[in-house]
Amino acid sequence: MNFLFIRTKKDTTSFHVLQAMGAKIFEIDDLEKIDEVISKSVENNYKTFFLSSEVAGASQDITKKYKRNPDIRIFIAPSKRI
Repeated sequence: MNFLFIRTKKDTTSFHVLQAMGAKIFEIDDLEKIDEVISKSVENNYKTFFLSSEVAGASQDITKKYKRNPDIRIFIAPSKRI
């Protein structure tokens, strides 16, 4: 199973524990490119995505394109704002 954790480069807290355990974290610079990143990842057989809430908020395709696709699973991690 291919899965991908996605956050912005400036986000140092999302998926921090998973990164310490060796999980691959994909970091993006430009939030406007998130739909392109997800689309290319789907083409490369990624089926499960874990997005930081900031990244998820920038995507238009999450609800339009993938919401009804049973093969793609997208999970949104809540932000840790104190």
